Amino acid sequence: MRKLLGAALAFVLTLSALPSDAQERRFNDWVVDRGNDGTFFYAATGSSGESGSEDKLFAQSCYIGGSCIWLLAIKLGCEQDAEYPVLVNGESGAQTLSLKCMGPIEGTRMFRYGFTDFDKITASVERNKLIGFAFPLKSGYFQVLRFSLIGASSAIVEAQQRASRAVPPISPARRGLRDEKL
Repeated sequence: MRKLLGAALAFVLTLSALPSDAQERRFNDWVVDRGNDGTFFYAATGSSGESGSEDKLFAQSCYIGGSCIWLLAIKLGCEQDAEYPVLVNGESGAQTLSLKCMGPIEGTRMFRYGFTDFDKITASVERNKLIGFAFPLKSGYFQVLRFSLIGASSAIVEAQQRASRAVPPISPARRGLRDEKL
């Protein structure tokens, strides 16, 4: 299961086919690694207690020299840049948050959703051991996902620290330019 989860995370959360240059590190149910395009680090986990969890991901991605974002990657289609409500539940209580569709993940049937309120989802992650998300569907039903948060705190700190220390990759289009300082 862990090998499948690690492979799925590396595949789903990457933006290009370039090889990763950072060592993957595990923190209980979470994994930390560098995105294949080299511009971000992520801390991520698959859905808890379900077969096929490699196609349901919850992650924090931290961009080199920039900010972090909370993401869900699931097989639930969405319209690019549209916002959707989601019920977030854990031992500490429930709340409704918004997700923004970030579009399909190339080469998969999955879509990326970004949380619009970083602080609220961070607080939920910090206060719980398990987190659940319920998406209202047009049919009147809900799609429900659950994720373990065991190891999340350490994994998130690791991803944030790696992103803050990392040097951005040089674009292949810019390599070897005469006036570029290396």
